[in-house]
Amino acid sequence: MDITSLNSRSTDLKIQSAISKHAKIEIATAWASDCETSKILVKNRSKVSHAIIGVSKCYTDPNIIDRIAGVNNFYVAKISGALFHPKVYLFRSDEESELIIGSSNLTKGGMERNTELCIHIKGLSNEPIFS
Repeated sequence: MDITSLNSRSTDLKIQSAISKHAKIEIATAWASDCETSKILVKNRSKVSHAIIGVSKCYTDPNIIDRIAGVNNFYVAKISGALFHPKVYLFRSDEESELIIGSSNLTKGGMERNTELCIHIKGLSNEPIFS
């Protein structure tokens, strides 16, 4: 297993690479915008088994909601009371998987402008952390 830390820009590049590389994608993020990475994700919608995007505090861009409306396996988390706030990106293939967890939302800020920290874990798909 390989573990590295990422800043916002390296998180963005790692997610884009993993989207194209892996067969299965699972994502949960508090907020999303119509950034390049979200566009790539929607283009690769056939690989997505679960993509959950939060809308709390109105930080999610309506354009991304329009893009995912009616797309299989994309969900909007509108939760009253508690704040939906995960940032988890999981990519799987038969032999290898990658997991990114940390502070980066799927937004232009989280992927490019903000000071963010994520952890990237890469290893064999049968390792427990990927289940």
